[in-house]
Amino acid sequence: MSRDELIRQACEFFGWRRVGRDIRGFLETEIRYLYEKGKFVGTEGGITAVR
Repeated sequence: MSRDELIRQACEFFGWRRVGRDIRGFLETEIRYLYEKGKFVGTEGGITAVR
């Protein structure tokens, strides 16, 4: 899925109705962390979780 879709899905999961700068910033940081740890692979256009 795309990075934007991942962020929207995460917000929905946590029950957040809007994606403000603070929430987006937090999720962007977490996405970068998961890339660094090898838990996510792909490009901006498509992120895939790794088992």
